[in-house]
Amino acid sequence: MSVQVTAMSGEASEFEHAGWLFRCCEGPLGNSEQYEALGATLGVRAPLPEMVFPANSLEITHLSSGLTFSFTAKGALEAWHRAQKRRCE
Repeated sequence: MSVQVTAMSGEASEFEHAGWLFRCCEGPLGNSEQYEALGATLGVRAPLPEMVFPANSLEITHLSSGLTFSFTAKGALEAWHRAQKRRCE
């Protein structure tokens, strides 16, 4: 069963399958203030990718154990930044 709800940062949807709960949040393209704040938070000197969606996330929860995997725009950009740093070393 899929459920659509309105979240403060955008649209969220969730569904269950085989004992797992999937929750996806989608928000708008980040504005220039969000873009700059995210760069400052990450300590990024090089430019971020041109399009950043700071409210986007995916959370996957195993219902019986409570184990949760969480993927966020900030986390993805942190991983991207670490990879860029390794490339330049």
